[in-house]
Amino acid sequence: MVLSKLGSVMLWACTLPYYRVFHFNTLDPIQRIAAYTQRPDAINSLAFSLSQWRSRKIAELQFISVAVRFVHEYISFEELFTYTV
Repeated sequence: MVLSKLGSVMLWACTLPYYRVFHFNTLDPIQRIAAYTQRPDAINSLAFSLSQWRSRKIAELQFISVAVRFVHEYISFEELFTYTV
């Protein structure tokens, strides 16, 4: 149990920089969109939130695509993720 908690804390610490970005770009907008779907009078806010979320996710996809291509030139993913005995 102690190792499990230690592992969870280490994982949280390693992903902390992404955690904030994840909340800003993914979790918070989805929760906002879900709240707007419960209110029939918020159709304009729902459409605006969906549009913003779509733009953020497209920008995130473009960033990740460029980063992967850049990193792939310097790191062989096959070597990194291949288990040899």
